[in-house]
Amino acid sequence: MKLEEAHNLAYQMRLLGMHAAIERRVAQALAESLHPLEFFGLLLDDEQRHRNEARSKRLTARAKFRINCDIEDWDMTYDRGVSKAKLKDLVSLNFHHDRENLLLYGKTGEGKTHLANAIGRRLCFAGIPTTFFSTNLLFEEVAAERAAGGYLKFLQRINRAKVLILDDFGLRQY
Repeated sequence: MKLEEAHNLAYQMRLLGMHAAIERRVAQALAESLHPLEFFGLLLDDEQRHRNEARSKRLTARAKFRINCDIEDWDMTYDRGVSKAKLKDLVSLNFHHDRENLLLYGKTGEGKTHLANAIGRRLCFAGIPTTFFSTNLLFEEVAAERAAGGYLKFLQRINRAKVLILDDFGLRQY
């Protein structure tokens, strides 16, 4: 099989990670005299990495985060009441793996929304479906969906998420 045929076949089979990496991997296999199984393993790794990245992007887009930030953007020079050890624990997503709720509270401007968005994005990168709502917006959407007759469909969409992030929960009386 010629390289161009393999390239086209990978695309037709929707093996887009292999499609993107096949030329580079063939050159690597020839240069390093790789065993065919090593070469195939590298292509499979490329495919898996591509699929994981695509899934992360889909989950992140579906989550509808308010801001685009990461844990690495968190400014540790300002004392916000979150120690480095606690931040490391949050980054490891132990609260999710242990099926615990996480409540972030503090004064206005302390970075709760930033931290919630960053943790949510980390969850998406780990392949965990997440949904982000401002609490006021959630109640408005619930009311709108009820009025439009799409309430159950809306609840099903929310229920698909393994993690639900509610921001600004205390800004409104319920």
